[in-house]
Amino acid sequence: MESASGSDSPFMSKMAFVAYRKLREIADKYRLQLDPPRIVFVGETSTGKSMLVQNFLGFPCTFSQSGVATRCPVSYQLHYKEDATEHRVINPSGLRTNALAARLHNHMQSVEQESKFSTDAYQIELESNAYPDLEILDVPGLICGSGNTEERNAVEKITEFYVRDPSFVIVLLIEANQDRANSYGARIVDDLCMGNLNKGSGKPPRLDYKNSMLTIQTKFDLFMNDHANGAHANKDIQERLDIFKETYFVSMIYDARVMTDEPFESNVQYMRDLPQCESDLVDQWITEKINKNAKKLPTYYPEFNSESYRHLIGINVVREKIRNRWLQAFKRALPALKLKLVQLIGNAENEYQQALLDYTKSNPTQVRLSYLGFINEYRRKLALYATYKSEIEMYFPHNLHGTNYKEVENGFMLNWPRRKRLEWRAHLTTQAMQQCAEAENAQDRSLHNLLDCKLVGSSHFDRLQKVFAYMVLTFKHEQLTADEITTIESLLYGGLSCSANTEKLMRDTMHRLLRKTFAVGITWLTQMYSYLLDTFLKAIIEHLLSQKQFNYLKEHVPFLIIVELDYHRRVRTMMRKAIHAVRDARFAYSAYAHYDLTSWLKKLTFRLPVEIPHHFYSEEIRDVYVKNEDQSSRTFRNVEEYRLATIGEIFAKVNPPQILSAIFGSESYLPSKRDQKSGSYHPSARRTIDELYMSTCSRLLYDVSAQFNAHVVIGINNFHHIEPYSSQSIAHILASMTDTAIARLASIDLDNVGRRLDYWRDQIVDLTAASVLLEGVTQQLHDDGRNWDIEIQRMERRAQHRATAVREQLDHRRRLLNPFGRIPGTNISSNSQDEQADACYVQADDVEDEDMCVLLNCSGASMCESHLQNMYQRDDQEDLEAGLLEGDTLEQDALYPYTSNIGEIPAGNMVETNYYEADS
Repeated sequence: MESASGSDSPFMSKMAFVAYRKLREIADKYRLQLDPPRIVFVGETSTGKSMLVQNFLGFPCTFSQSGVATRCPVSYQLHYKEDATEHRVINPSGLRTNALAARLHNHMQSVEQESKFSTDAYQIELESNAYPDLEILDVPGLICGSGNTEERNAVEKITEFYVRDPSFVIVLLIEANQDRANSYGARIVDDLCMGNLNKGSGKPPRLDYKNSMLTIQTKFDLFMNDHANGAHANKDIQERLDIFKETYFVSMIYDARVMTDEPFESNVQYMRDLPQCESDLVDQWITEKINKNAKKLPTYYPEFNSESYRHLIGINVVREKIRNRWLQAFKRALPALKLKLVQLIGNAENEYQQALLDYTKSNPTQVRLSYLGFINEYRRKLALYATYKSEIEMYFPHNLHGTNYKEVENGFMLNWPRRKRLEWRAHLTTQAMQQCAEAENAQDRSLHNLLDCKLVGSSHFDRLQKVFAYMVLTFKHEQLTADEITTIESLLYGGLSCSANTEKLMRDTMHRLLRKTFAVGITWLTQMYSYLLDTFLKAIIEHLLSQKQFNYLKEHVPFLIIVELDYHRRVRTMMRKAIHAVRDARFAYSAYAHYDLTSWLKKLTFRLPVEIPHHFYSEEIRDVYVKNEDQSSRTFRNVEEYRLATIGEIFAKVNPPQILSAIFGSESYLPSKRDQKSGSYHPSARRTIDELYMSTCSRLLYDVSAQFNAHVVIGINNFHHIEPYSSQSIAHILASMTDTAIARLASIDLDNVGRRLDYWRDQIVDLTAASVLLEGVTQQLHDDGRNWDIEIQRMERRAQHRATAVREQLDHRRRLLNPFGRIPGTNISSNSQDEQADACYVQADDVEDEDMCVLLNCSGASMCESHLQNMYQRDDQEDLEAGLLEGDTLEQDALYPYTSNIGEIPAGNMVETNYYEADS
């Protein structure tokens, strides 16, 4: 053994192993990619791996079993302890050394029953004053020539998993008397590391594995029996050195002893005596068998080259060389390990800082302020988004967020979960509208431009109104048959009359056509408005949650759902006002038919104040003259007596409309206009119906736009002006809630946050201690003059002191941010528990909106989302039905599909193309 002052001294090994144990503890505890060097024993079955392990342990741990016995790797951690005069098993705890073999046997049988083989190592820790500080890992032996390919592949997969791992020093065991060409184990290890064999371990090839491999030639007693002269012995040993570079020789069993057949105490004594017995046998072989007859005629064999080869033989030599090889690997790994520790400490500190931020955000008062700030900000930015002011453009650039009508249609049809399936006879898809426009006027691109332009904000509503109007005005309603006209023209009051009730025909037909055209159309328009409003909210919420100020609120699903509910309630109020106003206007226009559009326009015109100058009234009318009343101009200037009349002068000459003319209009429907030969006035009535229908549709479309603009568009543009401090506003409710209720709403789990802080604090502390120990190993490499037995204890105390200081520093930072709104613990009395539980809930008496009260008291995000979806389903159904008149149904176009037998039906009006399908 080398001197204690050398860098490879036992104390050096002890210091390195102290650091190694700390690193392995941290890696296993926190599942870190921190891999200090380890040793793995590999080789064929029966090459002596178990015996070599047992010679490190100092007692037998083998067991007998037919077939393959070892089913998983076994990791042995050996700890030097000065006062441990006997071998002790630390892990598994409570186990005596003579029972370890039985425990291993049971574990291997368990692995065989569960998964046949496993790459997870079984952990064993032992201590003794005879141990070097070391960890060795024994894997199942490679199977040569077995007919069971499944077992052979499983063992090779386990071997591949470890020999390809660069953190392992490979100790390859082969038999010393085995012919080199028959070294199956060496060949398999080479093929596995070089990638010639791939058994599915998932690890890349390890091309430089020989730099980290040590070869042990076992069963040297058989080698001695086969070699009787120095020439033969020297030649074979040198050839093995030439092939394996660094190799050592050991017998371990110098007779036919079978460990499992002998008593435990006898085996322990055998291993204790092995080094001396083995040394005596080797010396006896050299002196009495080889050197005794050397240099004698006629063969003149040389003596055994003891100077070159004797120091390579023996169990003590093998154990020390394995320990030194591990120590060399640990030295080489020091820079990388120190750098890895620095990176891990930095990562853990970042995680601890993030946990501190979460700890701060767990303060219910801070959460409440964040909630209120979020509500105010989303209302303000929603109004900016709707009006698309320059203040919002930087967050929603037009080129990125603008959408054309086709994209709106696809989003509504395919991605909006609240859409209800509707079939509306007048509906046109984007493609159908473009085809209609091309058929009407191939040169006119206005509709294409309207559909293709990308819009942001409430400009979507204006386009939607124009699209809705286009659908209605291009729709060709069904023509009444002569039988239907006659039926509708029932006699007045059930009595007799010489003339049919044509006025009733007009009124009832208008009511019928407007109902069929607009009933489902208004519900479709309502859904489209709701979809656009919903996209506005989602855009703003997504934008706010992406900001650093509010990004942690992504996990506060109940609060976000309450914000969505608050928006839904306010927007729904706007929508219901518009829907009711449109319903009333539709009822008025269908219940009372205005027969003369011209008369209506004239009345509108006459209501314009004459004081308002407009260039329209000053325009001259071609070929229409009026007398020039300015006589002075005619006298002194050469002015004509007549001049071209203006539009304003013509209207000034028109007499005010009479009441009868306002009622009867053009009178084209009266019986006096009927055909004198046939008595029929159906063609005239049809023309009148078409005129009245188109004019009334135009008037109704104007009212629809006016009502939705007045109640919805203006409302959303001024959304931030809605009273936020009313008793039923979400801001007032949140401000009135207790800290406990806020904590429950936010699902704050201070215990979970505390566990995170403890986890990252402990990791930082452990990593810091490990870094101090690694620094101690580095100091030993550069300073050999100290008493390192004392220095090791000093470095361990220093590591503990530094770890304690770091722990105190981290805990101090935590105490500074201790939230005062902590959820009550479990140590409070039962009465106070009931009071706290009541405080968590918002009473229905305090919140008039039942849905808001339910959501505030929901216990989880999934329950909140479920209730919100149910509420949407209920409210949307009510809103869609709110625009219907008596007798209207949402299924009318599905139950009575529209077909037309006259003229051309524009593309999109046919049943097969104009319906919304749920899965289109």
